[in-house]
Amino acid sequence: MTSMLSTRQGLLTRAGNRLKALLNDQQTLLKTQLRSSMDRNDLKELRRQVRSARTSTETELRNVESALDKYNIAADGLDPSTPDIDSILQKVAVNAESAQELISNAQDTLTTLVQMHEKLDDAYEDQNAAYTPPISAVNLSPVPIPKFSGRIWEWENFWHVFNHSVHSQNINNLHKMSYLLDALQGEAKESVEMFEVSELTYPLVINHLKEKYGDNRALVDELLTKLQNCTARSERLLDQQRLCEEITSIVLQLELKNEHVDNTFLQKQIMAKFSVAVQSAVLRQKQHFAVDTWTTRSLLETDTEPEQNLPSDTVLYMEGNVGHSDTFLLIGQAQVLNPRTQNLEVVHILLDTGADRSFVSKTLAERLQLNELNSKHLTITTFGSTTPLKQTCGMTNIRLWDQHGNSHCYTVAKMDILTQPVQRSRLSADDQKFLIDNDIQLSIHPNTTETEIWEISRHCHPDYAFCHQS
Repeated sequence: MTSMLSTRQGLLTRAGNRLKALLNDQQTLLKTQLRSSMDRNDLKELRRQVRSARTSTETELRNVESALDKYNIAADGLDPSTPDIDSILQKVAVNAESAQELISNAQDTLTTLVQMHEKLDDAYEDQNAAYTPPISAVNLSPVPIPKFSGRIWEWENFWHVFNHSVHSQNINNLHKMSYLLDALQGEAKESVEMFEVSELTYPLVINHLKEKYGDNRALVDELLTKLQNCTARSERLLDQQRLCEEITSIVLQLELKNEHVDNTFLQKQIMAKFSVAVQSAVLRQKQHFAVDTWTTRSLLETDTEPEQNLPSDTVLYMEGNVGHSDTFLLIGQAQVLNPRTQNLEVVHILLDTGADRSFVSKTLAERLQLNELNSKHLTITTFGSTTPLKQTCGMTNIRLWDQHGNSHCYTVAKMDILTQPVQRSRLSADDQKFLIDNDIQLSIHPNTTETEIWEISRHCHPDYAFCHQS
């Protein structure tokens, strides 16, 4: 707790020093006398200085009061057994007394500033009554004043236009207030209804709106919420591109607010919003970048347009047999229920998208006690065979569970042997690095070196976890 007290003391000291320096700087202003010889411009400048001094003093006074409260709370929370507790508490009392004295001086200064401001308002109004501004001075800019309903990300644009068109113009505050109320809608208008419509309340309303909607932290939180909620309507390329444009606009705004957007967590969040095809394109693009040059903007600028020269029905093309002595098969992993043990067992699946039906080995069907529903005469062309095999196969249903615990039911044909046991291929160093860098987990256990194929699936639906990550 002493470390907490020390931290609070440091914050109180810095806040007190800022307030003390501000009060010292205002001494000359406080001694300024209001003279009848002052012209309208002098009164306007003096009133601006007094208003600015008042606002600054109120802000720093609140900071000191808040720091003092937290300092006292930290002191009250000290353990009575803390070494030199009496000396520490005595020092706390001295510091608190000094802060209270500074607060009292600031309050006196504020009282003086309020009185000066009221006198200046009266003098300024008297001169305004006798002053006729040139007609050109009240002509507003032709830039249309936008409406503001309380969307925090629209505040900056609204205030820029309103300040240019109205706030900075040489017109009465009551007129400015009328323009402001006409521009506000919804939540923003409701938030200022507590203020009286008058010339004097206009600066208060402006300060209220700036504090409520000009908070950068609140804007960043709103942008992050928008980023979290944005989704694509579908996996169509056009919808994916629209999603990319929406996310890009949010990321650019976060960059303008000096937020760090080039981090792995944010990039993974963004990646997860896109389709598998887009994610694959991004991962391929990432391989051409050094680790320290890959940015969130690089991710969003990835070209996802389909290649025009590739035939649409080509899945894998290998020219001749030169240099290709091995055949690679796409294998997935699922679980089946053993009725004898009532436990789920792992089975490996050959994902053959060219097959027009699914098969299961008779050995597995008998072990799982799968009931034969009927039989069919099939003409089967097996791997490596040029002569079709005519065979009568029993038909049955098999239920599989993927890695997410979702079940999938297939109607399969029983066969004696599907394939011989196959060896698992070895990944190259580049392939292993790619999997690690992109946090990709293979569905088959890494210790599996040889596997026996139990079932062939004719469909490889991307929602099935044993297909998607095999």
